[in-house]
Amino acid sequence: MHGPPSSAGNSLIAMTDREVARRTRQLDPSTKRTIIACVAVVLLVSLIYVFFGSTGTFHQERWPDDYYDRICEGFRAGHLYIKELPSRALLSKADPYDRRWTRLGLWDASLYGGHYYLYWGPVPALFMLAFKTLTGSHEVITDQWPTVIFMVGRLCAGAALLVSIATRPKQRQPTWICALAIAVFGLANPLPYIVARPWVYEASLTGAQCFAFWGLLFAFWGMELPGFRRRLFVAASIAWALAIGCRVTSFVSVPLAMLATLVLSSHRTNRSWKTLLADALALGVPVAFAIGAYAWYNYARFHSPSEFGVSYMITLQPFAGKKAYIIPNVFSYLFAPVVWSCHFPFVRIITFRPLSSLIHWPAGYQVFEKAGGIMLTAKWCWLTVLCVVRLVAYIRQRLSVSGLPSLARFSRAEAWGLWCSLSLVASMGPVLILWEASMRYAGDAVGGIVLAATIGAFGLFRWTIRERRRVFGALARVLVLALGLQTCVVGALAAFTTSDEPIRTQNPRLYHRLEKSLSLCESPDVTRR
Repeated sequence: MHGPPSSAGNSLIAMTDREVARRTRQLDPSTKRTIIACVAVVLLVSLIYVFFGSTGTFHQERWPDDYYDRICEGFRAGHLYIKELPSRALLSKADPYDRRWTRLGLWDASLYGGHYYLYWGPVPALFMLAFKTLTGSHEVITDQWPTVIFMVGRLCAGAALLVSIATRPKQRQPTWICALAIAVFGLANPLPYIVARPWVYEASLTGAQCFAFWGLLFAFWGMELPGFRRRLFVAASIAWALAIGCRVTSFVSVPLAMLATLVLSSHRTNRSWKTLLADALALGVPVAFAIGAYAWYNYARFHSPSEFGVSYMITLQPFAGKKAYIIPNVFSYLFAPVVWSCHFPFVRIITFRPLSSLIHWPAGYQVFEKAGGIMLTAKWCWLTVLCVVRLVAYIRQRLSVSGLPSLARFSRAEAWGLWCSLSLVASMGPVLILWEASMRYAGDAVGGIVLAATIGAFGLFRWTIRERRRVFGALARVLVLALGLQTCVVGALAAFTTSDEPIRTQNPRLYHRLEKSLSLCESPDVTRR
């Protein structure tokens, strides 16, 4: 039997924490090379974001969408509704929410008590308010800017997380695959597609993804650095609270990520229930505060803590659906066909796509929104199959007497990463009941899928090195490189065909120059749709 931990044991633990802190300040040369390469990739991908977000001009475009600025100005005026008043013609109708009167109102605004409210999370508007207050600005900030800034923030957090996983001493990865994984994380479809059409929907989504990944980064560091765990867990919880304040679907992913962090950080045998409770409070209190604040925000606007405004929308597309749409939507997001061409931009995400005969398409399902299958346009995601294979092998070996093969073993970091990737994918659940698939919604899940696929790739390389499978390792490198490059190139090209094709319509000179220079055939072989 094991006795209580001795003072020598406690001293060893303390020394270990100090040693970990020291090593974080003194990086080995291979880690420094990885960080330098990955910073270069982050800068390049950020430049691509600015290119698409500005329709190739690299300066501010006057996008027609400024909904978050309207929320901000409402807050500045001391109320929760926007300044624009509903028209008298709309208010005079017996049922102003009737589809016939949508043209009289503000699209997708929530009409309640004679005022317009907006149902998107308030956090981006609060950041705008802070910026305008500090700078004294009264300029209109279009939703172009929060979308691009949040996408860059998401990229930085995801890159730091991947570097942190890839440079762990016993699981160190080659520099090139870490850099490639970060490029994939930033360019996998539909991420450039989303930033190329920076409206309020995209600003809300990218804000939630930005803070979700900052929360994951702080949580991972908290597990890896016991001496700083509590402070990092608080930082993770604050980031997740902000994610909830950007997009309500984060209510699904955040509790699952918190649970993964709490369970997998409690592996040390010397941890008491008191320590576990303190960790739970560090992870939970800021999130709980955010949930309470959001409930108050809803009650102050709509007299219901659970009403976000979707019940009062002025729209032709109410947020409602059926369970029968779940399978068609899953199929669409994964395998919806795209049009390939020899003419720039070579891949086109289309509306009114042909429906597959592989599944049943229920009556009422619509395809007027653009959607392109992730598994076709971001083939890096197929590497998630490696995680499934390892999981099946792990379960089989756990049920038998024999030891686990090296491929089947999951480190704590890998198990945490896979759990968190599933939590991100789960946040897409609420939109799967809708009557349509819309490409931007895939942005909720693609980060989690890419994270799982990257863990699969990391595990494959570690296994080939450990088992000295040189031929298989060479084939694995070629495969991973090919999948990564395909995902990055197709993701960037698909952004040219985002909704309304803003680069083609707002910067036609640049678009036609690219067509003329890069096309492999003289004329398009598809009709623009």
